[in-house]
Amino acid sequence: MDYDIKANITTILTFFLMPVFASLGVDAVTGNAMIGALAVLIFYVLMYLNERYLSKIFTKEGYDVVKSDDVTDTVIQSCEDDSEGA
Repeated sequence: MDYDIKANITTILTFFLMPVFASLGVDAVTGNAMIGALAVLIFYVLMYLNERYLSKIFTKEGYDVVKSDDVTDTVIQSCEDDSEGA
């Protein structure tokens, strides 16, 4: 993940959760550790969802992802399909 996203998430969590932890009597070190653990869990969930659901914004209609053992066969097939359409 990008560093800016990580910094923003940890800053937002610290800004909102640290006063809550302080009101509950949690010291700063323990509060920061709990916020860090929560941020790591959020990052792992975001990475999992990013891998699980492909972005539909950058994919074109009518193209499917095909898994093949022979990469050269797939490349030649796609080049032949492209030349027929022109």
